[in-house]
Amino acid sequence: MTAYDDASGRTPVTTIATELGNQTLTHGVYDSAAGTFGMTGTLILDAENDPNAVWIFRAASTLITGVGSNVSLMNGANPCNVFWVVGSSATLGVNSTFSGTIMSLTSITLNTGATLNGRALARNGAVTLDSNTISNSCTTVPPTGGSVSTQVSAAQLALGNSVTDTATVTGLVPSADRGALVFAAYGPNDPACAADPVFTSTAQVTPAGNGNYTSAPFTPSATGTYIFVVGYIGDSNNDFFASGCGDPNETVVVTGSAPGVAVAKTASPTSLTEPGGVFTFTVGITNPSAGPVTIYTITDDVYGNLATAANSTCDDLIGDTLAAGAGATCSFTGTFIGNAGDAETDVVTATVTAPGGLTASDTDDATVTLTDAVPSITVDKSADPVARAREASSPSP
Repeated sequence: MTAYDDASGRTPVTTIATELGNQTLTHGVYDSAAGTFGMTGTLILDAENDPNAVWIFRAASTLITGVGSNVSLMNGANPCNVFWVVGSSATLGVNSTFSGTIMSLTSITLNTGATLNGRALARNGAVTLDSNTISNSCTTVPPTGGSVSTQVSAAQLALGNSVTDTATVTGLVPSADRGALVFAAYGPNDPACAADPVFTSTAQVTPAGNGNYTSAPFTPSATGTYIFVVGYIGDSNNDFFASGCGDPNETVVVTGSAPGVAVAKTASPTSLTEPGGVFTFTVGITNPSAGPVTIYTITDDVYGNLATAANSTCDDLIGDTLAAGAGATCSFTGTFIGNAGDAETDVVTATVTAPGGLTASDTDDATVTLTDAVPSITVDKSADPVARAREASSPSP
């Protein structure tokens, strides 16, 4: 009762948003205009390396935390110096992690799996528990330590597909009350990670601590650039730590649609008589996708890079952008020499890029053959002379 009354009268008071999740607060006395506090996601309490930093949160009526929500302590913040004054009842969500001393005028409920680093003190009602872990580490200040490196599963993604983020945790010291990793994705196009995250996922850290942990799949709903940030909420022996906004291997570029390309190749003529000669090949490139693509490369497995090959017009297409459904053609020549019955099949590959850097390619082939030369003969006949006088004859006696 003395602590409740003391905390209720502390000043000065700063009024903040009712929703505490995804905020970082330094020491002070806080209340909300609505008289209630709720929390989804993670609330970070930053002591700024002051071991005597104190936080007092005053809710005139209720304190309710969401499923899997977290209170994380960083830079020397001490759960012994965090106090929650609740005018009616406090409820901690399923599998949430909470820090500090809860002083409730009525009752306190810890739902299934909720973890409390501190104390739950109810003045006039019950403290209800369900498979909870409560620890009190007020005698020590959690040491700093631990680090995390991360890797997204895809740096480029077409809208409608999913991406995951994997965190590698190192440097954790042993602790019986492991916390969780919180994965958050910011965007689209939020380079400072200043707005609320559009996606969060938690992964419970095992007693062994260090190792790899992967988020749930995230399916972006809009195009643009997304950035993942991963933080460890801390435990009794390890302070909060996190990756930075814009760290390597944390950015995902989402494009409007997957690029596509269709290639068609023909030869003219399709055959020559032995020993062969020059054939002309025509390459058609079509964009079947919903968005524009840019022609990046056109190559042939026999005649090489068609952008630099002799007698090729394909260099004119490199860098051209094809709208959805549009197409373009080019041609080149190739020489094939051999014997009757010989054939040559060569394959053309075209690669295109879409906004955001995604690529697509397609191939097509054409076959030319050599045939026997048909033998021929020309006959020329003449007479010499072409005419003679006929001799007269006498009648028989």
